[in-house]
Amino acid sequence: EQDVLQNKTGHASTESLEESLNDRPLDVLVAEDDRINRLVLERFLAAQGHRVVSVTNGRVCLEILEERPFDVILMDIQMPEMDGVEATRHIRGRTDARRDTPIVALTAHAMKGDRENFLEAGMNAYLSKPVDFKEIQPLLTRVTAGALSEKGKANHDEYMREN
Repeated sequence: EQDVLQNKTGHASTESLEESLNDRPLDVLVAEDDRINRLVLERFLAAQGHRVVSVTNGRVCLEILEERPFDVILMDIQMPEMDGVEATRHIRGRTDARRDTPIVALTAHAMKGDRENFLEAGMNAYLSKPVDFKEIQPLLTRVTAGALSEKGKANHDEYMREN
C-alpha cells in the first residue's frame, strides 16, 4: 500500500502527503452567486494562504477555466445562467488536463440522495451550507491529493507554457 502511495503521490505516507498539501497554497476557483457566502469563502481561503478567484455562475466558471488551471473548484449547485451540475458536466467533458480538476459541491441541499447525485455528475466531494470551516482544509487536502500527481503537474506545465 505504501509503494502505491509513493508511486502515485511521491509520498511514503498519508501523513507526509497531508503535511505537504497543508503547506502548499492552492489556486482555488469559487463559483458562488451569493455575495456573502462568496466573500466569506474568499476571506477564509485567503487567510489559509490560498489564492482565490471568484465567479458568480457556472458559465463564467467555464470561461475562467479556459484562461488558467486551478487546483480545486468550490462549486455552488444553484446559480443563475448555468448551475453547478451543468458546469461540472462541461468541465468533465473537456479533452485537456483541466477536466480532472477536483470539484467540491457547495449546497444547502441536504436531502437524502443529493450527495450521490452530485458525485454522479462528476463532483469529487460535497460541503453543505452553511459551510463548517473546520471541514474545508481537510477536504481540500483530500481532494487535491491528485494535484501532486502527474495530472496536477500537467495542469501546471500547461499553464506555464501558455503564460
